[in-house]
Amino acid sequence: MIPVNGDPSVANKKRYPTVTRISPFIQEDLNSAMHRLLRMFYWNNVTILCDDADDHLALFVPMCTALHDSLRLTYNISSSRFYVNASNADDLQHYLEEAKSISRVILLIGHGSRIRPIMLGAAKAGMTNGEYVYIAVELYPSRKQLGTLQWYTDNKDGQDEAAKTAFRSLLKVSLRPTERTTEYLNFMDRLKNRATNYGYFFGPDEALNPFALSYYYAAAIWFQVMNETVSKGNNLQDGVALSRLIRGRTYDVMGQ
Repeated sequence: MIPVNGDPSVANKKRYPTVTRISPFIQEDLNSAMHRLLRMFYWNNVTILCDDADDHLALFVPMCTALHDSLRLTYNISSSRFYVNASNADDLQHYLEEAKSISRVILLIGHGSRIRPIMLGAAKAGMTNGEYVYIAVELYPSRKQLGTLQWYTDNKDGQDEAAKTAFRSLLKVSLRPTERTTEYLNFMDRLKNRATNYGYFFGPDEALNPFALSYYYAAAIWFQVMNETVSKGNNLQDGVALSRLIRGRTYDVMGQ
């Protein structure tokens, strides 16, 4: 059972019949969603700007590479990719000018805090006048890990209004949020309270890491399936049987 993204090749059920993925994010889903979005508006030529600074999870470069390759090789969309440093104004302007000469649809992948300077740079280059579309990937808002995609800043640098205007050209793609039922909210509160036992304190608006949650779900599902297997006297070393038992079911893991 794989609670995180993992190698896309494990999606091949014939080759890996006993692997089950429950990750909240699978790269192939992002590739497919981006393809459908681009085709919806007949956008066939894109530029990907990837900023790998503050990439604490080593996520952005693999995401850029996989998306770039998938758009070109699987979906036949012309894609160019550049690695930028949003903290370096000259470097940023250089690659924005490169993007400007290639396409009018620009995909942004990087830490949430890096998107704002990129959009301000785009405004400076005259690229937020309605002729260019920007699409940023924010899997989930997290100041500490992936950053939060927002036009305003706590630093009060005097550019909030300019950033707010630039962000009107920006579309955000993110994970679909879980339905916020009363049961779900109570479950989240219990987990946040329990985290304090391990020295971690959530901020007022900080969301739980869906990747960390997937580990919890994986453990809860696995223990339930193991208990069922043992109670019926079946073999815990029969991977095929265990995989079949795991799939095609609904689990109540919030009450545990």
